[in-house]
Amino acid sequence: MRERKDPAARRAEIVATAAGVARAESLEAVTLRRVANLLGVTSSLVSHYFPVAEQLVAEAFGTLVTADLQGHFAVVERQAGAVARLRTLLRRWVTADTEPSAAVWLDAWGQARTNTALREEVNRRMLAGHRRVVDLLTAGVAEGAWSPADPDATAWRMLTLLDGVIVHVTLRVNVVVADTYRAVATTMETELGLPPGTL
Repeated sequence: MRERKDPAARRAEIVATAAGVARAESLEAVTLRRVANLLGVTSSLVSHYFPVAEQLVAEAFGTLVTADLQGHFAVVERQAGAVARLRTLLRRWVTADTEPSAAVWLDAWGQARTNTALREEVNRRMLAGHRRVVDLLTAGVAEGAWSPADPDATAWRMLTLLDGVIVHVTLRVNVVVADTYRAVATTMETELGLPPGTL
């Protein structure tokens, strides 16, 4: 007999399973049938919670990238000083290997053109990441580590640059990681008025 679960627990299980599929394969691989098969339940049970696959895809994406962001910043916030925190964040985000979450971001940007729920979730997650970077930069101002004219605008420029890195690294085109990292770091050093090589 199939285990009867609290609706909230069942819904969370469905989303977590879908997020696992997205991380291991792609957002395109997230379907109601696929998730149902992995959970050993009927597709109709999954569709009871998610009548359309687009909503499940959106929530799977949000769950995955939120956990990823929290994981990165948990490491960042353990560093002593704003410069060390920013350096750590950049080194975690500009890597030689394609992180599963980076590929999922690329999937999401493509699918968001036709999936309204996903587009809204992408926007929410991008704003959440922006807020975390603004907080990091603002803390650096308070510490006297740097003095950007506009931390909000600096955060957007940094994230726009990193979004481009995601595309290149994920597709494995035009990338020499050491040079890519140095390009990002040099841009941020200029933005923040830091001596070359600080980051």
